[in-house]
Amino acid sequence: MEAFQLGGMIMGSRKHWIAILLSLAVLCLSGWAMQGRTSSKPVWEYKIVLIRDDTKAEATLNDLGQQGWELVSHDSQPDSNPARGGEYYFKRTK
Repeated sequence: MEAFQLGGMIMGSRKHWIAILLSLAVLCLSGWAMQGRTSSKPVWEYKIVLIRDDTKAEATLNDLGQQGWELVSHDSQPDSNPARGGEYYFKRTK
């Protein structure tokens, strides 16, 4: 086997480097393939809540939060205070 020095490192034959590169490629590809099998995407369920009574909004939102619901959007009603009344959209994992 012929070797030569390049930048302070000893380099082996071309076959040696090809074997190393192929091994690295196989390891990378196998890790990538396993990633799809081991990681699962979350499954979501959704809930839409209409709140018209401003005095109950905070209590209702806190109760839903305790149940694991996460507020993702709010659509205010045209005639209500946009800070409270309207449709509230929630999601949580199943």
